Amino acid sequence: MNNFWIMLSHAYFSKLKSKSFIITTAITAVGILVIANIETIIKVFDDGEMRKDQVAVIDETDVIYPLLKEEIQLINENIELELTTEAIDILEADVEEGLYEGILILKSGENGSFEAVYKSTSLTGSQVTASLQASLQHIQTSFAAQELDLTMGEIARLNAPVLFTNEAIVEGAKSEEELNQARGIVYILLFFIYFSVIMYSSMIATDVATEKSSRVMEIIISSVSPVKQMFAKIIGIGLVGLTQMIVLLLVGYFSLKSSQDLVMGGFLEFFGFGELSATIIFYAVVFFLLGYFLLCNTSSATWISR
Repeated sequence: MNNFWIMLSHAYFSKLKSKSFIITTAITAVGILVIANIETIIKVFDDGEMRKDQVAVIDETDVIYPLLKEEIQLINENIELELTTEAIDILEADVEEGLYEGILILKSGENGSFEAVYKSTSLTGSQVTASLQASLQHIQTSFAAQELDLTMGEIARLNAPVLFTNEAIVEGAKSEEELNQARGIVYILLFFIYFSVIMYSSMIATDVATEKSSRVMEIIISSVSPVKQMFAKIIGIGLVGLTQMIVLLLVGYFSLKSSQDLVMGGFLEFFGFGELSATIIFYAVVFFLLGYFLLCNTSSATWISR
């Protein structure tokens, strides 16, 4: 048993002190820091003048443009509208050159309504088209309300969402928040297990191939059983992988901690991770360790047998 711990410590500390491990961990940690603080970095190098999305507007109704200009400022301040009477082919050339984000054409429709056509270099949805559509929808609703002589209270009542709740008749049924937590934990565990097995099982195989050319390791190997050698190698390098992941997770945690809006308002809130219980965290850690070492053991044994 003493030989087992000697080989395990050798496998662990030799990889932990290697230049490749230190450089890889440092580069990855710096990448995490940059991604977590990308907004702060952009603000540092930004000159303070954010370029607005210019949209050329052709208003054939002579009514909608003033209302749209006021409405769009409430929804998205980064969009700037410019009323123009230029020919459409000239405006299309300006869009292709990047002078405008797009062209919005407002036309009169049937029954006192209006129609809008937005031309740009891409048909994929963007924040600009979504904001313009939301603003025009609000204006259309206001026109319809005036025509029907509706009050603001009546409009709010028409647009009010229905109160709909789910209630389980079985005791102990999972709530929607608990289901989101379970899905999020499964996705995260699968992500970590997949990449950790790919990275660290190949590390074990490389280390085995390297030791085959070492005269010192030949002497050590000849005095230790193959089973001890395999498990010492797998567990040792597996612990190296866990050490690296713990370092990176701590770096990511403290980086995100400085930005509470990102942590609480981002993917953690989406997956319902605002209030994780200690039981869920415990089972997540246990299942990750089991999956990690079992898969590393299987894939590494396959590599070694080759």
